[in-house]
Amino acid sequence: MTTPLAGEPLPGDGQVPYMTALVHRLYNRLPEIIRVLDAADSCWVFKRYLAGVLDLAGQIGDLIDGIAGNDAIGPAAPQPWGLSAAELAVWLANRTQLTSVLGDPVAADAAWLPWLSQLVGARVNPAASEQEQRDAISSATSGYRSGTRQSIIDAAKSALTGTQRVALLLHQMPSGGVIVPGTIWDLTIVTRPSETADPDEVLNAVIRRDVKPAGVTLWAYPYEASWTDLMTDFPIWTDRNAATWIEQGEAGL
Repeated sequence: MTTPLAGEPLPGDGQVPYMTALVHRLYNRLPEIIRVLDAADSCWVFKRYLAGVLDLAGQIGDLIDGIAGNDAIGPAAPQPWGLSAAELAVWLANRTQLTSVLGDPVAADAAWLPWLSQLVGARVNPAASEQEQRDAISSATSGYRSGTRQSIIDAAKSALTGTQRVALLLHQMPSGGVIVPGTIWDLTIVTRPSETADPDEVLNAVIRRDVKPAGVTLWAYPYEASWTDLMTDFPIWTDRNAATWIEQGEAGL
């Protein structure tokens, strides 16, 4: 029988015990007279008996439901034949609301996390907390995303405050307080001075997360466009309004 958890209904307390989904479904399909008699003394003897017999089967059923989700990949057929038209419509609508926990680092059982990490090539520290492991898999800045533009930006943001605004300039480097053309191996991370406590820490954040492309020279450049820069790059007001925030932030570079 399912072991009662904290706050779970116990024999004689007047509450209906909820075991596994399988037990719950089978119990609700019994003739009503059986369920009425079972509830007469608030002990729910028969339902608890079913739980004892079907507990493992119920756990397996719950696991299968979790893996399948209701937003399964592939065709929706075959459909559940026992549902009415209204029930079928609800069932179809709900299929889009639950993904498979087999590939969901947020909902998966903690024991699955090492396996999930292999799918994205994430490096999960077994000494890290469960939430840290889930975050490492969800963001996956390391692994197969390592070296991508987004993984470098995400890593750099971890060393910033405020809006954590980051721009990535390829084949460019800072020199004498300005940005100049570099080699194909130069990569400059541009951040706001007000959000950057230490430019070196921005570079260290990228290196610590193991997302620095091999052979690349990283540069950190705290910079924020001045009004003069904006007027030079966008002399017409309509041009400035049409520019994105990133383009305005990179004005003058």
